[in-house]
Amino acid sequence: MGRILVVGGGYAGVLAALQAAKWAAGRAEVMLVSAREDFVERIRLHERAARGRRVSRSLRSLLPEGVMLRIGEVRSIDLAARAVRIDDELIFYDRLILAIGSIVELDQVPGARQFAMPIDPLAIDAFCQIETPREVVICGGGLSGIETAADLAEANRHVHVTLVTQGPIGALLSEAGRQVIRAHFARLGVSLLENAKISAVEADAVVTSAGRVPSSATLWATGFVAPPLLRQIGLAVNSRGQCYVDPMLRALGHDDVFVVGDAACMNESVGSPVAMGCKTAMPLGAHAGRNAVDSLVGNELRPFRFRDSVLCLSLGRSAGLVQEMAADGTPTERVLSGRLAAWVKELINRYTLLSLALERRGLFDYRWPKMLPAVAPRPLLGTPDV
Repeated sequence: MGRILVVGGGYAGVLAALQAAKWAAGRAEVMLVSAREDFVERIRLHERAARGRRVSRSLRSLLPEGVMLRIGEVRSIDLAARAVRIDDELIFYDRLILAIGSIVELDQVPGARQFAMPIDPLAIDAFCQIETPREVVICGGGLSGIETAADLAEANRHVHVTLVTQGPIGALLSEAGRQVIRAHFARLGVSLLENAKISAVEADAVVTSAGRVPSSATLWATGFVAPPLLRQIGLAVNSRGQCYVDPMLRALGHDDVFVVGDAACMNESVGSPVAMGCKTAMPLGAHAGRNAVDSLVGNELRPFRFRDSVLCLSLGRSAGLVQEMAADGTPTERVLSGRLAAWVKELINRYTLLSLALERRGLFDYRWPKMLPAVAPRPLLGTPDV
């Protein structure tokens, strides 16, 4: 019996393991490897930061009995020997699915690694333990930064929140969407510094081209890259460390290795652009789980197809933003905002866990919007770097 080894216990990894176990149907064993015993709802990390809400649950509870769970750190991967060293144990595989997510780059700005806390589970847990800060500076005007700033300001009215972004706020949004963000920030009292380059992070301030911004706590929500493991084991990666994959989601040059989620970069068009995030990680994971089984048993593999239609943001518990997206990944001027948009975003968040629970029980087959790759994707990921 063959073995499908899934590395990573996030959205992509869990769904890959669920799909692999379902389609293997006893023809292969499935093992999921995770450094953590819990599954973290990363799309709710801003709620953890703002309100101390618990956003994790037992990883074992999301997996059926047919999926083995191994908790440990991946020390190395030998692609030639088809072996992964987890702590001090060497585990062999027939098909490997790498769903190792992304990390926050902290070494591009002096002082960031020493004084800033990245938007990741461990750092946000630490942020929740410190004494309530008077001034919080959030660096990065993407979706993570926007959601964290809005939720912090709404839940902690005595805390002054400043968001600093090198370009305009919400670069993926239309101007109509950005105006919604600016207006909502103004109502919440969030100070917004757009087009301000950060030159240094200090213990009590963030130094920007617009001046020095006092900070009791600095959160870093920019510079998401793939972990260095992909480059270290010899896979072809781009400038953000993401592995190039073909439409079947196989690492280029390695037909027995699939890479999904934030760690993957499409080598050619599959429809709409595939950016980092939960809404792409889950479809990628589901598709790779089935393809890994088909590859192992000799069935024909299916190319991945994806259609992006909306981008959803939480702006606290009372407001949100739903941005319509064109097929080529560009935003339209059609947006939905306010409380109704907040409900839409909350329903989507709940759907992610519900779909995993139903998959575990065999009551659901995960689906996502698809389209033929007739639209050339907008470049998002930088220049190739092998």
